[in-house]
Amino acid sequence: MFRVKRFPQAIDMIAAGTSAPTPMAAKAIPALQQNLHDRHPAVRAASVDALGRIGMTRRGSAQAVAAALSDSDDEVRQAAAAALEEASDAVVIPALVRALGDPDEDVRQSAANSLGRIGKPAVPQLLGALRSGNPVTLQMTALALGRVGPGAIPELVRTVRDPHGALLVRRYAAVALGETGSGDVQVIQALVAALQDDAPVLRGAAATALGKLGPAARNGTDALIAVLNRGEEQPAVRVQAAQALGAIGRASDRVVPALTLMLQQPDPAVQAASVSALRRINAGTAAAGGGTRVADLIQLMGDRDPS
Repeated sequence: MFRVKRFPQAIDMIAAGTSAPTPMAAKAIPALQQNLHDRHPAVRAASVDALGRIGMTRRGSAQAVAAALSDSDDEVRQAAAAALEEASDAVVIPALVRALGDPDEDVRQSAANSLGRIGKPAVPQLLGALRSGNPVTLQMTALALGRVGPGAIPELVRTVRDPHGALLVRRYAAVALGETGSGDVQVIQALVAALQDDAPVLRGAAATALGKLGPAARNGTDALIAVLNRGEEQPAVRVQAAQALGAIGRASDRVVPALTLMLQQPDPAVQAASVSALRRINAGTAAAGGGTRVADLIQLMGDRDPS
């Protein structure tokens, strides 16, 4: 029987530089799986990592690594969550979804990355986790759905637009749309519609998501300006709209005047966000060979700069 020495360095030598099992590495897989029960966390973590690089296509390896997501050691769980991005077996998805609620942030981030890499097969269970409304996992579930990308967009759009859906779920569906990086028309339209919602928390999330999309969300600029100009709008939502306009850039000639008008608002947070947005727009415009008008405006503000 092939034996793997019980030292991480030896295990690393087996997997180093390999993206598919060599004959020697393939023989090591059963021993690596056995090492997942070793009493030394460093050995377990190194064995998980090695399996991730050479053994995810072998029967039982993905399940064994998924089981390591319940390990008592943070580093072992993080290694398992990262290794599973190479898994093609859908059986690992429930374990990764549960890992989105892990107490360790690195484990949560790795689980979200792996679910994003697994892609569309993970969407139904991720949506189930999102709709459960569990506040512990909502942020990371949204991140994972965003990293899935186009395969998750139709369901996320439906969730954001659902007037009967739970507010917290709709909010994080909007967050997920921002994480997709997509300027697809249905994404922008769903977020623009959410800017009109009765709930400030959803309006703010939609504004932030549009900003996260950057220049791809230029078709949402007018709706964000409308949020700024809405007399009864909450200051926190105006701040998020101003920040989004700064991230999107000078998508229309109306952006700079709208942000400039916000300098007259009594709320210092709105003023500060508007100044920051104007500076960001000026930096982007200057990089393209312009920027003088916005720079002059910022200079003229002088002592009124609340930052």
